[in-house]
Amino acid sequence: MISVIIPVYKAEEYLDKCVQSILAQTYRDFEILLVDDGSPDNCPQLCDRYAQKYDCIRALHKSNGGLSDARNFGIKYARGNDVTFIDSDDFIAPDYLEVLVQLKEKYQADIAVTGICKYSSFNEITEKRDEAQEFCYTGIKALEKMLYQDTLDTSACAMLLPTSIAREYQFPVGKYHEDQFTTYKYYSSVKCVSVTTQKQYFYLQREGSIMHVFGQASMDELDAADNLVTFCEKHYPQLIAAAKSKKFSDYCQVLLSNKDIKTTYPEAYARICDYLDNVKFEIEKTESIRDEDEYGGLRITIKFTLENMKDSFHIDIATGDPIHLGPDDYKYESLIGNEIYKVWSYNLETILAEKIETILSKLEASSRMKDYYDIYLIHRFKFNKINKTKFRGAVEKTFEKREFNADLIVSLNVVKDSKTLRDKWVSYSRKNSYARNLKFDETIKCLEDFIEILIPVAV
Repeated sequence: MISVIIPVYKAEEYLDKCVQSILAQTYRDFEILLVDDGSPDNCPQLCDRYAQKYDCIRALHKSNGGLSDARNFGIKYARGNDVTFIDSDDFIAPDYLEVLVQLKEKYQADIAVTGICKYSSFNEITEKRDEAQEFCYTGIKALEKMLYQDTLDTSACAMLLPTSIAREYQFPVGKYHEDQFTTYKYYSSVKCVSVTTQKQYFYLQREGSIMHVFGQASMDELDAADNLVTFCEKHYPQLIAAAKSKKFSDYCQVLLSNKDIKTTYPEAYARICDYLDNVKFEIEKTESIRDEDEYGGLRITIKFTLENMKDSFHIDIATGDPIHLGPDDYKYESLIGNEIYKVWSYNLETILAEKIETILSKLEASSRMKDYYDIYLIHRFKFNKINKTKFRGAVEKTFEKREFNADLIVSLNVVKDSKTLRDKWVSYSRKNSYARNLKFDETIKCLEDFIEILIPVAV
C-alpha cells in the first residue's frame, strides 16, 4: 500500500482538486493522510468530511508547525510500505501512482521519480508534457544528477520512496526549502533510483506560499547549499565539484530573486557578497573575430574561477554596423556593491534588425540557433515596446550595410520549412535547459510577427 501524505494549511480553494486527483488514480492500493496543520480556515472541517465520506482517507489534526512538521506527522502515522508527498494546492495525473509503481518494479528501484509540470491556475498549464524518457541510476549517480539539476531536482514531491527511509530522514522543522535539506539523503542511502521525465505531478506556485516568503527562506536556502557541500566533502569527495556548482547556482538565485535584497535582507546579501567576492576574473586571450569571416572585430575570452570551479565566456567587440537613431542610455546597478554604471547599449530595434538579417541571410547554414531563442525572448517580453518606425529604419540600415536584399517572405519560408534547422534546434534545446520546452515553430511564429511589422500583410 502507498501512503499519500498531504499537509493542509490555508488551502480550501485548492484542496478538492488535489484530493479528487488522488481518488481518480488507476492504481487503487493507497491511503490518503490529510494532515491539518492547524489551518485557521475551513480546511479542518473539509478534512473531516473527506474522511467521513471515503474509507481510504484519514484526517489528522495538529497544531501549526509548518510544512516539515506536517509531513513528519503524516510519516509517523503512515501504514503503507511506500509514501509520496503531495502539497495541498497541487494535483496529479490519473496514472501518477501507477507510473511510479511500474517504474520501481521495472528497474527494481528503491525510489521512483516523475517529472513536475508547473501550472498557474486550474485551467492554465504553463509547461508541456512531452514524450517521456526513462533513466535508472545508482543512488550516488542520482545524487550527482540532483546536484547538477539534470533529470532530478531537490523536490520531495513527485517521488515514491520507502516509508522506512522517510522515517529515517525526516524534514527539518522550522526550515524553508525543507526538501533541499532532505532529498539528497534519500538518494545517497539507496542502491537504485528510477526516473521518468513524463510530467505526472502538477505544481502550483501561488502568492503566499513559502516560495514568496523571501527573508528567512533565503537564509535557509543558503544554509542548504552549504550543507550539501559539507556533506559531499565528508562522504563523497568525487561530488564536491557538483555540490559547489549547485551552491554557486543557489547563491546567485537568491541574489537575483529580490531586487531589493541589499536593503531588505542585508544579512543574506552580506553572506552572498562574502562568497562571490572570491570570484576571480582574468583575460585569457584576445583574438580577431572569425565568424565565417563575415565581420571584423575582437573577441575577448575571460576566464573566471571560484574555488575549484572554472569556466570562461566571450565578449565580442565589433564595429561597422549602424545603430539606427543611436544607442540607448542604460544605468546598470551592480549586484554586489553600490556602484551604478552608465553605459551605452544597443537599442532593441537594432538588436532585432541584426538578428533577423542573420537568420534570413544564413538560412540553413546558420550555426547560431540562439538567435531564434533571442527572437522568442524579445517577442515574449518586449513585443509591445517595439517602436515600429524605428524598427523599420533599423532593418533598412542593417540590410543595406550587410548587402541583404533577398525577398523576406521567400527567405522566411525557407527557414520555416527547413528540416536542417529543425534538427539543429532539437540539438540546441537539448543542450540548453532554458530552451528545452520551447518548440522551433514557436520561435518561427515570433519571427513572423516581427516580419509582419516590416510587411504588414499576413505571412
